[in-house]
Amino acid sequence: MPTRGVRGELSEWGARAVAHGSRLPASTAGLLIGVTLALSWVSTSAFGGTASVPPHAFYVPIMIAGLRFGAAGALGASLASTLLAGPMSYAEVASRTPQPLSDWAVRGVFFVLVGQALTAMVGLRTAGLHAELEDLRATRRLWAALDGDRFSLRYQPIVSLRRGGRIVGAEALVRLEEPDGVTVGPDQFVPEAERTGMIRAIGAWVLLEACRQCARWRDEGLLEEGFRLHVNVSPLELDSATFVEQVQVTLRASDLDPGMLCIEITEHAIAQDSERFLDTLHQLHRLGVSLALDDYGTGHAGLGQLQRLPVDVVKIDQSFVTGLDERRDRAVITQHVTSLARSLGLVTIAEGVERAQEAAAVERLGCDLVQGYHFGRPMGADQFTLALAAEGAGARDGATPGAPATAPGAPG
Repeated sequence: MPTRGVRGELSEWGARAVAHGSRLPASTAGLLIGVTLALSWVSTSAFGGTASVPPHAFYVPIMIAGLRFGAAGALGASLASTLLAGPMSYAEVASRTPQPLSDWAVRGVFFVLVGQALTAMVGLRTAGLHAELEDLRATRRLWAALDGDRFSLRYQPIVSLRRGGRIVGAEALVRLEEPDGVTVGPDQFVPEAERTGMIRAIGAWVLLEACRQCARWRDEGLLEEGFRLHVNVSPLELDSATFVEQVQVTLRASDLDPGMLCIEITEHAIAQDSERFLDTLHQLHRLGVSLALDDYGTGHAGLGQLQRLPVDVVKIDQSFVTGLDERRDRAVITQHVTSLARSLGLVTIAEGVERAQEAAAVERLGCDLVQGYHFGRPMGADQFTLALAAEGAGARDGATPGAPATAPGAPG
């Protein structure tokens, strides 16, 4: 785990200090404001009066009140400070000379204005520090999970209907086991991993672990010819100047042929800024790695972008596949996508196929491959190994493949 450095520690200390200050119990904050008001009043008199020492110490209780109670609290502390630093304080203590009304009135106006301005600025900064503190906590949680081997992979089969439902690929899906033992999906931790930048470390682990597992299946003779391992990649990973090198190192370390790896990036990320990733995608393609456009149909990527991008696979989003056999509009969209992909020489994968009727519909519409609960839920490496072995045994025995690939006892 890399050190975050002095700057990170100081940022966390500052964030904690402000966060704790804004969450002080009301009674404690009120006592603190009262004490600092009294000390400010006493110190002003002790140093000879307002003519000798400007009563700037009163800004301390004003800030405390603003931090804990907001603008209303700052206003109350400002009025109390005006009273204490005005008619209740001498201009010169030794001669008991009172202050002119104009002096303490102007001072009171400044107390109010400066108090409100400081409260507004602190409020803005406090919101930022709260967010920074949450990010620091999230980073620590995710590092602890990575160091503690609490991330794991599930593999969902990708099957070919033309080959009778044989497994021709797998998508690696990451899971996180929380300290209480509950396993959660990526939607529960990927957003904060992307926000904190931890997605790069987690993504590197996922890529290496998945490639090593795929190499083991290959060495055991369990994989179909042309089998591809699909790994999802965040735009933040693609943005890294070292990502292509990371993929090369991972392939060498796992002894996996580049042609067996397919990197998936969402259509939404590509549609937002395809130029941003174009060079990286071309470099990956030159390595021999396949590229898939995930969730196609949700990000408004146009035909022009599809033609320029070095993608090999288009994954039709589940929203178009669900109820495909009953919804003519979805059937029209799916047929359009498959025809477009075929004209560009791309492979299509229908995602989220959960019923036999949907499987029949996507096959009829020309989809090359399918993925979904009807053919296999995401499962651990051991269960996926059993599914591959059972399929191989069935082929040797002359059985007709095509049954759902989930191994007995595999988790959903």
